[in-house]
Amino acid sequence: DTITDFVVDDDLIVLSAQGFGGQLPSNATLAASAFSLGSAATANHRVIYNPTSGALLFDPDGIGSQQSTQIATLSSNLALTSDNIFIEG
Repeated sequence: DTITDFVVDDDLIVLSAQGFGGQLPSNATLAASAFSLGSAATANHRVIYNPTSGALLFDPDGIGSQQSTQIATLSSNLALTSDNIFIEG
């Protein structure tokens, strides 16, 4: 998906917990420890926003044995945080 009008102060990205194999806690804002900026992740990171390209990725393991999947494209250089992502149960 391409999201062309996302505004950090006004909008929320809602992801389905079921759609991500139960690896995200449901009915909650994404934990800060599960969010990363850039292109690399650690074992705790599940959602990654690359501010250079605008890519929003899901990483099932955070360590590279399973490849990240791009789930959306946003504008580049947003001040996106984990508070902008809600996991729906």
